[in-house]
Amino acid sequence: MENEAQSRILNIPEILARVWKRKVVFLLSFLLVLAVGCGWVFTKPEGQTAKQLLVFKFPETTAESQATQQAAMLPALVTTYTTLLKHPSVGGPILEKHPEIPNLQALTERVTFDTPSLISVSLSVTDPDPAKAEALLRDVSASLAENAPKAFAQSPEYLRIGLDPLPQVTVGPARSGRGVQLVVVVLVSVIVGVGTATLLPRRS
Repeated sequence: MENEAQSRILNIPEILARVWKRKVVFLLSFLLVLAVGCGWVFTKPEGQTAKQLLVFKFPETTAESQATQQAAMLPALVTTYTTLLKHPSVGGPILEKHPEIPNLQALTERVTFDTPSLISVSLSVTDPDPAKAEALLRDVSASLAENAPKAFAQSPEYLRIGLDPLPQVTVGPARSGRGVQLVVVVLVSVIVGVGTATLLPRRS
C-alpha cells in the first residue's frame, strides 16, 4: 500500500528531468497550443460591458418598525431581482426586444447584479457590440423598474421597494479582456507542453 501511495505522489524533479530531456517535444507542443490560442484570442471580438446604477425607491413609513423591516429586506433584494428576471412578466418583454437571446435562463446569464451600496444595485451586461450591450442593459433595467414591484403586490405597501434607474450608462472593455485570456492561453500551453513531454512513450 505504501508503494502505491508513494507512486501517486508527483515527483517534481523527475518530471522536470523528463521535460528537459524532451525539451524539443515540449517546445513544439507549447508553441503549437500558444499559436492556436493566441489566434483565437485576437480573432475573437473583445467584449464590451455596459453598466447602470439603479437606486432603491423606499415607500414612506409611519412607524419605526416598518423602517426596520425595510432595512431587513435589503440584503435579499439582489437575489430577489435575479430570480424575478427569470419570471415571464419581467424577462418576457426583454426577450421580445432581443430575439437573439433564446430563453430566460440565457437572459439571466447575460446580466450581472452587484451591490455598490445598501441603497442601490448595479447592473452590467457584456456583448462584443457596445451598442447592443447598452440597449440590452437599458431594457433590463426598465423592465425591472416597471414590472418587478408587481411581485410585491401581496406585501404591505411599505415593503413594496422599487427601483429607479439612473440615466447614465457607462460602456467599457470587459474585465475579462484579452490580457486575462492571453495569460490563460500561456498557462494552458505550458500544461499541454509538460504533459506531452512527460507522457509521450519513449522510443524503443
